Amino acid sequence: MASVPRNGHDTAEPNGYTNNYNDTRQGELSSIPTATPTEVQPNGNTTGKTEAEASSGTGRDGSKAKGSFPAKVKRIWLAKTGIDKRTYMQMFKGALAPTIAISAYQSTAWADTYTTIGYLCGIIAILSLPIQPRAKYLQTMLTNVLVVCFGCGVALLAMYCTVHARLNSEFQQTRNGGPGTSGLAAGGAPTTTYNSSASAVAGVWLFVQIYAISTYRANRPQFTIPSIMYAIFANVSMVYAPQFGSMVQAKAFAKKLLGAFLTGFAISTGVSLFVFPLTSRGVVFNDIAGYINSLRGCMQANLDYLHSLEDSDMFAPHRVNTAGDDVVGSKEAAVFKAKVQALTGLHAKLNMDLPFAKREVAFGSLGPDDIQELARGLRQIMVPTVGLSSMPEIFQRIAESRGWDRELDLSQATVNDAPDDEEKIRVETIQQWHVSLTAIFIIELKNTAL
Repeated sequence: MASVPRNGHDTAEPNGYTNNYNDTRQGELSSIPTATPTEVQPNGNTTGKTEAEASSGTGRDGSKAKGSFPAKVKRIWLAKTGIDKRTYMQMFKGALAPTIAISAYQSTAWADTYTTIGYLCGIIAILSLPIQPRAKYLQTMLTNVLVVCFGCGVALLAMYCTVHARLNSEFQQTRNGGPGTSGLAAGGAPTTTYNSSASAVAGVWLFVQIYAISTYRANRPQFTIPSIMYAIFANVSMVYAPQFGSMVQAKAFAKKLLGAFLTGFAISTGVSLFVFPLTSRGVVFNDIAGYINSLRGCMQANLDYLHSLEDSDMFAPHRVNTAGDDVVGSKEAAVFKAKVQALTGLHAKLNMDLPFAKREVAFGSLGPDDIQELARGLRQIMVPTVGLSSMPEIFQRIAESRGWDRELDLSQATVNDAPDDEEKIRVETIQQWHVSLTAIFIIELKNTAL
């Protein structure tokens, strides 16, 4: 009966199964297609190719890929940067909305309508985030419109207070900018001379609004974008408020300011819905594809880690960074942990995108319950996979508690080489792991061959 020597111990192969273990194992593993780094991108997109297909330049049907050089350049680019076609489309889409808003200033009618506050159209078009998926964007846009309209009402109340503070302190002649006023040049909003009472009231209103919206934003981070828009509206309106001598001027300015915000919303909405449209369901399906490939990568990394335990000291540290920190475990364990961290990141992203995909109205074969069931099944697979990554931490905890976490590799040592009882226990533990894992993989290879 053949045996496989492992650090001074002879392990009999079960059922008379004879084979060169190392050669058979390498041949078995080499035939398994593994996930390449370009399969799962940071944005959740996948290339859909295995390592074997990528190296040979063939597709899944065995046909030779056309344009092998461009395909190779694309794979290298994706592996190095993670920027794919969809990312370029989103970059263009995000820049298009403010470009349209600013370019419209070439029109005289546009410039006459928005005068000196037209720049807010471009700012609001950016802050509206037109690159968001459709369901998330529409929900955010509804919140933005409500918040800005509420801010306009508060601004009118603040302007009413500033105007009456001015009227109760002194009488001033209304001017339209120019020397001796705090306003802008001719053509801007009608203004009056400086008044300390109106300025003090406007300052108090600005402080209260910014304090309140900042507190709410800290308490509800999901409303960060609407809070920023409200803060912009409050800042601009309270800067102009002390310069108005009547509510007619204040109402005209508030109407023009609100129109600039709503115009920015309209431009952003048009770009979001008609330029490279992106649905929330499509984002979730990309997340699921990336999730599955990430699970494959984790399982392969775990298999590599278990193979490394056959002939290594699982308690010996290895250097992992330039700071000189030593952590117990092998490099395979570090790779496995990194894969698991990427998997948990995809899991968190899927949970964030899932509610919007379930609310979205779309034509398709999968309904909200089906998508939820898919996510639940993936989570049931993910939980034990993440649990597998705790094995290196268990070895690390044992090494720290027994004092085995020093730079000493005993993977090839025997019990007779140990200087004391503690080292003998460590060597025996290492050899038991070697023997157990070797037997497990031999049985696995035998069953695979059958």
